[in-house]
Amino acid sequence: MMQTMDLRRVRPSFNGREFLAEFHWMTVIISLLSGGAVGSIITAAVGSWRNRVQPVSYLLEIKPIFDGNVGFPDSSAELSIPIDGEVFSFKNLHVVDIQISNTGNNDRSSFSWGITLPSGCQAVSGSIETPDRHHTSNWVSLPSPLNALQEVDLSLSPFNRGDGYRVKLYVTFEGDHAVEDPIIGTAEPVRFIRANNREILLELMASAAYGGRITLEAIMSSLRTMFR
Repeated sequence: MMQTMDLRRVRPSFNGREFLAEFHWMTVIISLLSGGAVGSIITAAVGSWRNRVQPVSYLLEIKPIFDGNVGFPDSSAELSIPIDGEVFSFKNLHVVDIQISNTGNNDRSSFSWGITLPSGCQAVSGSIETPDRHHTSNWVSLPSPLNALQEVDLSLSPFNRGDGYRVKLYVTFEGDHAVEDPIIGTAEPVRFIRANNREILLELMASAAYGGRITLEAIMSSLRTMFR
């Protein structure tokens, strides 16, 4: 006998209310997409990113000049510098190495900032490395053995997106305790971010993605430090 299939058993059930609910949300999504709401959200997000308080990232490293790896114990090491017939001797000499980068999306014709060393610590010399001869730096007051400073102020010009400078302060401090981190500050409307090179590289790339400018030198500088 030929068997026949009962179509009532295989026919999918139809729920009108569920269909109307799903259709309603589909029409809402389509209208949002076609009406540009998503584009407005993206535009607002990009605008918020560009208008945020601009970041200035820096790397900070403090290293002893005499670390015991040159054949004599560091406790016996002392640096003597004759100046105008007077000899200045320094023990506990360290270098404070700061690499500062504009990781925001604003170009600045100049940038003034300062370094405040901890109590009992003074800078007796310093140097600044600029990206090229078109970038300049100025000390408000240059530290020296005759002009030891706890507060060091300087300016950079220009300080465009992706620009990076390197400042080295040679400091001496009282006692045998370790050198504490200095305070980096400025009156400019920025926020300082102490970061590693990977974070600075990500900031630079994000700045470029949202309309900033990133330089090959800025990328290579970050990569060189990351993998050294």
